[in-house]
This record gives sequence, structure tokens and C-alpha cells, in this order.
Amino acid sequence: MIHAQADALRKMIREGGSVRRIVVIAVARDAANLLESGQYCIHRGVLSGEGTALLAFYDDLIDELLRTGAIDETLAANQKTVLRHNIQGVG
Repeated sequence: MIHAQADALRKMIREGGSVRRIVVIAVARDAANLLESGQYCIHRGVLSGEGTALLAFYDDLIDELLRTGAIDETLAANQKTVLRHNIQGVG
């Protein structure tokens, strides 16, 4: 999935974005997309063990963006809430 975003990632780097921050954003986006696909649900809105681990990883990535100042607490909380809401509708 990151490969599909290569042009956008290159643009961010050329515009002076932190490579670490860009990678964290890209991986978080991919994790969210996978979780929202329903692929990691055992029932509608219920994550499998792998899905639960992937959600914890996503939360860690969002927390990293918060720690580095890339996002604020409100946006971090919103991202986590929206993803969980979206997961409830898939599977």
C-alpha cells in the first residue's frame, strides 16, 4: 500500500517533511485501511487476535505522532475514535 502512495510520499519529503513522520503517517494510514477492510474481523465489528494487535499498533503510531507534535491530543483522540467507529460497520 505504501508503494501506491510513493508519489505523495516523495512530494512530502521534497517539501521538507520529516522522513520518520511521513513513514509513521503512511504506516498508520495503511493499518487503518486494513482494519476498515473487514479482513481482520471475526464477526461484524469484532476484531480477530491479529486485528486487535493491528489496532494496538495503530494506536502506538498515533501516539508517536502526538509525541512528536505532528498532531494534537484532539486529533489523536478523534483518529482513534473514528477508526473504532468504522470497524463497527465492517466484517
